[in-house]
Amino acid sequence: MTTVYVLIGTTGEYSDREEWVVHIFSDKQKAEEWKKECDEDVKRWEEKKSEQQYHYYDMPQNWSKFDPHMHYDYTGTDYRIEESVMD
Repeated sequence: MTTVYVLIGTTGEYSDREEWVVHIFSDKQKAEEWKKECDEDVKRWEEKKSEQQYHYYDMPQNWSKFDPHMHYDYTGTDYRIEESVMD
């Protein structure tokens, strides 16, 4: 049995909620480091959005090199790591 760590991105709420798999890791520390980088990219976008008075939907594609499919809406973007055991 092998344990993997799945980094998942989320945005939205209720029926507008979106989730996506960012990356799968065999090493928990690597997953945590990648999550930290994704969280930093969210902060960087929020700062730029605030400075430029952008709306949440103005995020350019591929804003995050760690999560090229990153979505961002009025609720922001969150990341979590889920552990899964595979045969």
